[in-house]
Amino acid sequence: RTLRELQLNVTLHRQEGGRWVIKHKAGDYKTGAHYGDRPPLQIADHIGPYLDEFVDTWRPHLAPTGGHQYLFCKNNGTPANADTIYQIVSRATYRLTGKKTNPHLLRDSIVTHLRGTDASESELEALALYMGHSVSMQKSNYDKRTKQQKVAPAVTVIESMLTETAVGLTHAAQQHHAQVDGELRKSRQRERRRETAAIRRRKERETRESEVGSIAQP
Repeated sequence: RTLRELQLNVTLHRQEGGRWVIKHKAGDYKTGAHYGDRPPLQIADHIGPYLDEFVDTWRPHLAPTGGHQYLFCKNNGTPANADTIYQIVSRATYRLTGKKTNPHLLRDSIVTHLRGTDASESELEALALYMGHSVSMQKSNYDKRTKQQKVAPAVTVIESMLTETAVGLTHAAQQHHAQVDGELRKSRQRERRRETAAIRRRKERETRESEVGSIAQP
């Protein structure tokens, strides 16, 4: 729901300088009645250009019906529903990883991954707060840090994960290009060898024909 119901200039804002930020009030997400307004979530800088291109170039081609401000639309211009987001996430993750997943499993995977790392308790708690998970009653009652202080470590963790993913994808792409270039070079070499062999055979044939012609002359 949180992703599906993002609205331009309502919950998703492009700030001065071009950086995108998500701002949720209590009524904008499922557990808002318990946690209240969420601290602003800044979108990682390397995602900004893709979001700019989608909003400024591709979204208008979907012709949002009634001029609605929902970020994601179906092909017919109506706001994306839960099934639309499910299919987009499932197909994208399968294309990139070869594994079938869905938005709920993706969320679980992120939490499971962080639980298996050396992420601190404050980082895990901050992520839980951003994802709308419950925080223990004890911490809710006695932890006096502000929400902004609690979520600050999560921003660093999320950006680090996204950066590592981007680097990994870039490395994989470079390896793929290198492999393709290598195959092309081998193909050209094989073609040159075939051409050289053909020229040599033609010259040998011409030489034999010349020798036969000389012998046949009286």
